[in-house]
Amino acid sequence: MDVPSVTAGDPIAYAAAQRQAQEELLAAANFAVRWFREREEHAPPDSEFGGEAEVEARLRRAIVRVTREA
Repeated sequence: MDVPSVTAGDPIAYAAAQRQAQEELLAAANFAVRWFREREEHAPPDSEFGGEAEVEARLRRAIVRVTREA
């Protein structure tokens, strides 16, 4: 269900669509954090782009924020 396509006249459908989008984003963020951990364990140090720690920290903060609001 696409949030923008849900009519404003159906608040239940809109809330369900928002929740689904939130769950999909949370799943993607969790996947990315796992990917960073696995990459850190197996990739050679010279293959880093330098922003991994910042990206992982931002993902973790987003995950914490979303799970607190849920």
